[in-house]
Amino acid sequence: MLYYQRSIDPDNIRDFLDLMILEQRKDNGPDSCFNSELGKATIINAMIELFIAGMETTSTSLMIAILHLLHHPDVMEKVQNEIDQVCKFGN
Repeated sequence: MLYYQRSIDPDNIRDFLDLMILEQRKDNGPDSCFNSELGKATIINAMIELFIAGMETTSTSLMIAILHLLHHPDVMEKVQNEIDQVCKFGN
C-alpha cells in the first residue's frame, strides 16, 4: 500500500483522490467500477484526465492571450507597462 493510501483519514478528506480511494475501499459489489484491479485503473484514469484537462485548458488560454496581444500591440504595451510597474522591471 502506498504512503498516500495509508495517510487517508476518512474524517478529513483532503481531495478528490481521497474520495476515490475511500470509494474503492467500500464493498460495492463485483459490477462496481471501483472493484479490485478495475478500481485502481479507474482512479489512475481519473487522475490522468484531471491533469491533462487542466494542462489543455491552461495552454489554450495562454495561446489565445498571446495571439490577442500579437494582434493588439496597444494592449500588449499596456500589459508590459503594468508588469514592469508591479515587478519593478526596467527601472
